[in-house]
Amino acid sequence: MLKGFSCRILAYDKFPNEEIAREIGVEMMSLEEVVKQSDIISVHVPAMDETYHFVNKDMIASCKDGVYLINTSRGTNVDEKAVYDALESGKLGGFGSDVFENEPVTKDYPLFKFRNYICTPHTAAESYENYAETGMRTAKAILHVLNGGVVAPIVTPLTEDDKIDGVSLENLCEYLIEKGITCLYPNGTTGEMMYLTTEERKQVAEVTVKTSNGRVPVFIHVGGWNQAQTIELAQHAANIGADGIGVVTPSFFKLSDQALFEFYKAVSESVPKDFSIYLYAIPQCAVNDITPELAARIAEECPNVVGIKYSYPNMSRIQQMMTIRDGEFSVLCGPDELFEVTVCAGGDGTVSGNSQCIPEHYAALWKAIQNKDYDLATRLQRRTNTLNDILCRAVIVDCENGKVLAASVKNYEHGVMSENLPTGAKISGGDWALEAPEDYIDVLITTVKDAVEKAKVSKRDIIGIGLDFTSCTILPVDEKNKPLCSSERFKNEPHAYVKLWKHHGAQPQTDKITRLLEKRGEINNAQYGGKISPELMLPKILQIVEEAPEVYKAADQILEAGDWLTQCMTGSKKRAADLAGYKAMWNQEKGYPPKDFLEELTPLLTNLVEEKLSEDIVMAGESVGNLNKEWAEKLNLMEGIPVAATLIDSHAGIPGSGVVRPEQLMLVVGTSSVMLSPSSKEYFKNGIVSGVKGAIVPEYYVLESGIAAVGDMFGWFVDHMVSEEYAEKAKAEGKNLHVYLTEKASELKPVATMVMAPVVSVSAATDDAAESTPVKAADAVGITLPEKVEGSYTIGYAPATLNNAFWLAVKDGVQKAIDESGADVKLVDVDAGGDQAIMNDGIANLISSGIDALICAPADSTAVVSAFQQCKDAGIPVINFDTPVQGDATELVETIIASDNINAGYVVGKDAAEKMEDGAKILVLHSPRASACVDRLNGFIKALDESGKKYEIPSTSIGAETDAIAGCVLGGTSMYGGVGNTGGVLIGIMVIGVISNGLTLMHVDSNW
Repeated sequence: MLKGFSCRILAYDKFPNEEIAREIGVEMMSLEEVVKQSDIISVHVPAMDETYHFVNKDMIASCKDGVYLINTSRGTNVDEKAVYDALESGKLGGFGSDVFENEPVTKDYPLFKFRNYICTPHTAAESYENYAETGMRTAKAILHVLNGGVVAPIVTPLTEDDKIDGVSLENLCEYLIEKGITCLYPNGTTGEMMYLTTEERKQVAEVTVKTSNGRVPVFIHVGGWNQAQTIELAQHAANIGADGIGVVTPSFFKLSDQALFEFYKAVSESVPKDFSIYLYAIPQCAVNDITPELAARIAEECPNVVGIKYSYPNMSRIQQMMTIRDGEFSVLCGPDELFEVTVCAGGDGTVSGNSQCIPEHYAALWKAIQNKDYDLATRLQRRTNTLNDILCRAVIVDCENGKVLAASVKNYEHGVMSENLPTGAKISGGDWALEAPEDYIDVLITTVKDAVEKAKVSKRDIIGIGLDFTSCTILPVDEKNKPLCSSERFKNEPHAYVKLWKHHGAQPQTDKITRLLEKRGEINNAQYGGKISPELMLPKILQIVEEAPEVYKAADQILEAGDWLTQCMTGSKKRAADLAGYKAMWNQEKGYPPKDFLEELTPLLTNLVEEKLSEDIVMAGESVGNLNKEWAEKLNLMEGIPVAATLIDSHAGIPGSGVVRPEQLMLVVGTSSVMLSPSSKEYFKNGIVSGVKGAIVPEYYVLESGIAAVGDMFGWFVDHMVSEEYAEKAKAEGKNLHVYLTEKASELKPVATMVMAPVVSVSAATDDAAESTPVKAADAVGITLPEKVEGSYTIGYAPATLNNAFWLAVKDGVQKAIDESGADVKLVDVDAGGDQAIMNDGIANLISSGIDALICAPADSTAVVSAFQQCKDAGIPVINFDTPVQGDATELVETIIASDNINAGYVVGKDAAEKMEDGAKILVLHSPRASACVDRLNGFIKALDESGKKYEIPSTSIGAETDAIAGCVLGGTSMYGGVGNTGGVLIGIMVIGVISNGLTLMHVDSNW
């Protein structure tokens, strides 16, 4: 509106969005400049402690004469006594407000005497429609949030060019709302939000709020890399109409309770007092924890903090949280397995990542608890506890837009079998993991029929079937494609059942294959990738041959379970390239391992390929055949629709994640972890395999590597590799050993990023037993265990020069903190002697020496950005001291400003203002690239401005100090004094002192 009157629109924002400002034609500048330049000032800030009397006598004095002031924010933001005096004196040309310091106003309200004062009710949004909408939204928020429920953290869909996929995000939100989710939680819990830009996170929040449109509450997670980003996202959430926010603790560095309190208080004060905030603690990931005592303190000091999401599996602590505010503090659990018990104990629900995959299940569990049907609730909770390992999920997807129309999930009846078969027969030996193939048939039929029915689509609309399946899950079948375990002959034979991927009973056979490949010089080729694992087909087949040869001989085929199901549905004998290439050592050029190799391994395998496998291989996206009549009837689908080649479960995430081009990588983390990256070239060394070109992504190889045991390995480590001392301490404290170790790890000082690879040195274990146990030898090699779990570290210190009292004091302070901590930390330094080139070389030497962290204090941080990048590439955190970097380089370091330079300059300025006369000319010499100098100058000028005296600053530069000073003197400038920051400046000022009688010298914080 104002732009129509050709007005300049000036604005100050503590957290400005420069892009939006440019779009709407607003000039962003400092608060001081806005106040000085404006003819009309309108106030729009929340009511907080820091904004109390934000507009006061001093601010009004710095305005133009006759300025008009408007306040439609909150009454306490303006000092009405100062406004009264300014209207009386004519300093203010007029004042308008619809809010008041003390409400309601009385007839003798002082400002009523002025004809240039206008007041109205605070009714900009008043209408019957708005009242109705506000009431409805408030009621829904109360019902959904305060009464609890299932909060679904939402994954962030991306397009092929890595942009936010708004359409898919809308579809996902609609799906979750339709299926009974009670609250949407974008940008939280799932992890990827930390890799989105601030603007991308805002976009996700806006789409979610708009899509919900008040049907369910939207709480937006705003935790970020730093406090400024968190506050910016929090204010954005409040501005777009979200119902509240969640804020995770700061990550990486261990903070004191006081520091955490100040962080949350700053966030609380940055948003309106009626805007709800949930604390979020996940100490196992974010390092910092929120104790019940800290949560209670935050809740007491910050009224808009209404609850907490607590994600560590500690029920005792969750129950302690429920006592805050006499039970009026909302508590949501993070661990799925604690959903039922948390709510029954008085909590308000769960924030569950799995709830977005199977929302109906979580909604049903919540409903059962609300209906006090605790038997049903317990059954559903038990299913929840096993969903990650033993479930099948069928999904109906709209091919035009990717929308999930319906989904269905069912558990495997027999789960994972490691001790007994379904017949009751014992499974002998260790590291067995078997499944019953009839479970696959049961869940496939049930979930497909259920999903189609839920989607309310005709079976004629279903145009194809695609499977993803856990790889290296193999079974032997007869000539009719029946699993051998279903026969009377083999029903008690473990080798006749499905061997799951994590069946490691074939480790001896794996070692045998590895030795033969090394002997033949073939270990480093595209088929083997430099390392053989029991999670490949051949070792599992060799185990059958050596331990149950009658099973091998009776088998017509040995199949991946994913291929078995597609063969059942089509009658085809085709197999998927993805499974064959990554798990059966097959590629397009050479096929399977050669016959002479198999014969040398054992004569019974000589004709393995011709007798038990198939070379009829199809690529990803191609059809293995069409749905046959038998299975069309079983699934209630149309006969003849195509069935796609099976993809490995983790590989199926590649196209869905948008990782479809070289130099992109997807990480899948779970019981095992897999890294996948498309590549135009194959690679097959150091445990990396490239499989088959086109097996996952058309036209590309996909490089794969990873860790075969992650979650399982941590469990093994706790069970087998912890000292008796720690076990006794955990027992004495009544704690689970894993919990105790996690707490010990969280106490480590934040001097480095610690990464523990899941491998352990067993140099003393050289016997055959050690070699045959995968976790003690083949997979567990490389780390030397210290006597204690806590580590020792080295911190590098690289100041501009050690020939300076300040930087020596910093070094002494760091060393003192190390000594007081009792930590095993060594401090090493490099003296750059004021030379930035030497500093870069010195940091490089520190990196190569193996430091764990770096404290850097350069004179000019922009000159050592390359060294900062080297540290980041090496995984070394950097604390940059007192001299901030600019631009993209800010992502490389954590900057700490040690001293209050603004106040230092302000003190000097106050002294100067008292002594100088109106019209004084002041020479200021400082370094514009040094933040300390800039801050001191700003503090000095602030004090001069507040004095009301007029002054002139003819020069603010550094470099050739004497030339600058001489220029001013020879030019006839009559000067009062100078503010300096370096010894050279002071020498120059003293020269002026000799030339100009009565000159007062002022000096800020330098050695000279």
